[in-house]
Amino acid sequence: MVHQSATFDNEGDAACLNALYKHMRTAKWYPTVKVLESSLADAGWRVTESISAPTLVLTSGDLGLRYALDASDLARIRDVMTVEFGESNNVFRLTPSGFLADLHYRIFTCVATP
Repeated sequence: MVHQSATFDNEGDAACLNALYKHMRTAKWYPTVKVLESSLADAGWRVTESISAPTLVLTSGDLGLRYALDASDLARIRDVMTVEFGESNNVFRLTPSGFLADLHYRIFTCVATP
């Protein structure tokens, strides 16, 4: 099986994007690579290869359209995320009028375990 998923190498990056999606009032949740590999193993898959895929850069405008967020929602999210995670980290950056979020992906090649 080949599985591609949004996932993060470290807990801090996962926590940042999970907070962003919570503030956008979504139920999405992104695991760390370690947690996803463990979940795959629990489901009967052994990961034989794991490689990084291109990062998806999400703009606040695009997220606003996707999740029906207005300008005040996006401003609130920008402010809250800045307080919680600061301006310089691996996955959330401020822009003059909003923010950018980096959604990291990995491709997992797996084989079924007996």
